[in-house]
Amino acid sequence: VGISGAIQHLQGMGACDKVVAINLDPGCDMIKRADLSVIGDAAAMLEALIAAVDKWRQTHARDAA
Repeated sequence: VGISGAIQHLQGMGACDKVVAINLDPGCDMIKRADLSVIGDAAAMLEALIAAVDKWRQTHARDAA
């Protein structure tokens, strides 16, 4: 999230099954190598993701009860 994809960032990705990248720069190496890319502000994207997960958990917790 928000990293450029410099060589030290990319080295750890070798064993990853899937890579999701969030970055403002659509041309950065991390975006180019990701399976799923989101072009946008990382903090805003993470806030939205957390909100969506919280909503999902609340809905499914009621269903399980």
